[in-house]
Amino acid sequence: MTQSIRPPRTLKGCLDALGALVGRRNEPYSAEALAYDERSDAARLCKDPLVSVFIITYNSGAFIDDGIRGVMEQETDFPFELIVSDDGSTDDTLERCAVWQAKFPERIRILSARRNAGILGNRLRAQIACRAPWVALMDGDDFWINPKKLQHQVERLRETDAVACVALSEIRNERTGKSNRLGWGLDRTDWITPSIFLRHYLHTATYVYSRGALDAALRAHPDLHGLDDVDLIFCLASQGRIALLHEVVSVYRISGVNECATRKGDSFALWVRWQILRLVLFGPRQFRRLALWYLIHDIRAMWATGHGLEPEVRSLLWAIAKKSWYLEPFCWPILREWLALFYSKATNRRVDVRN
Repeated sequence: MTQSIRPPRTLKGCLDALGALVGRRNEPYSAEALAYDERSDAARLCKDPLVSVFIITYNSGAFIDDGIRGVMEQETDFPFELIVSDDGSTDDTLERCAVWQAKFPERIRILSARRNAGILGNRLRAQIACRAPWVALMDGDDFWINPKKLQHQVERLRETDAVACVALSEIRNERTGKSNRLGWGLDRTDWITPSIFLRHYLHTATYVYSRGALDAALRAHPDLHGLDDVDLIFCLASQGRIALLHEVVSVYRISGVNECATRKGDSFALWVRWQILRLVLFGPRQFRRLALWYLIHDIRAMWATGHGLEPEVRSLLWAIAKKSWYLEPFCWPILREWLALFYSKATNRRVDVRN
């Protein structure tokens, strides 16, 4: 079946159309969209936590106990808090969290959303609620396996001028039982840059970052969400150095049964490319060229592996490769074709992108 569409005429148009395909939005979230009710014991909560850990959940009842347990088992010489931000679960996620909150009232706060805001909105909701100068995060289906994770990362941050510290993790497929380490090939580096990140994905559940540094980056680049995986590393890198801890500290679980896991399936590649396109448009200026070149090489790789890019696209790629900087008139034809390709893959429909 062929479906004729009017191709986006600009990079911004491509961004909006691609965002719609992966369920992402480009407009700011309103205060109403991020409103929540909090369950906590204000009289017993630690007053000045050094680290705020947040877990976002949506129908994560099958996994949330592992996530909270991994945080509560952390051995530190400083106080920390755990914020569980639930985005309107319809299973027993909140009930399970309430049991943990009753057991650790001095550490755990539960946020219950008044409206569903999606993964990014939920992360932003939790980020705003954080009280500590340093923040760690994870999704509701992931968990920590190293009881010294926070301690070792904070020690590294204290020793350096870094604005963040990331670490290694394990990726585990719940269906097949197979697991691999994320971060192979990084044994000889102690610092992470955006270019390294694009070659070696590092799981967000391993991050500890400066809340002030992220806030400063978002003030400078208000069109970025800041809390999507790729946005986050680029925003932090624009403010300072990112240290690498050579320890496996978390498990990145692929299950396919809850909302947090949806982006880890077939839509993952589409979601990553949407983030990269946004960085080309709105990211820190020193990294825009890197983001564009990543897209160019990505499109070349798709063509080389038989994804069916047309000769005209190859010609446009060559034209862009000759430019020292991105220019919208040269970019949008490629990205229109690229968008149409993934629209076809996502909908199983062949798309006619001719004008």
